[in-house]
Amino acid sequence: MFGKVELMVTNDAQKASFVKDVLVRNNIKYTDKCKSSSSASIMRANGRMGRVGEDVMSSFLYYIYVKKADYDKAKHVIYEAQK
Repeated sequence: MFGKVELMVTNDAQKASFVKDVLVRNNIKYTDKCKSSSSASIMRANGRMGRVGEDVMSSFLYYIYVKKADYDKAKHVIYEAQK
């Protein structure tokens, strides 16, 4: 992604949502991407079944990118919001 840097990668959907909310509240534009971290998961109609023993809710990686110029501000506002 041209001109963007990776702000974070997490397998925690709630954390990714929290970070995106903080960025929006502070007028920081971001780009996000979600990828399956499971190479061969078997999904059922309810979307909750994967390989035996696999935690399906943690089988996705959430990537969040911001502009290089916004990176330091983004890190700061996320840090402050977590206090």
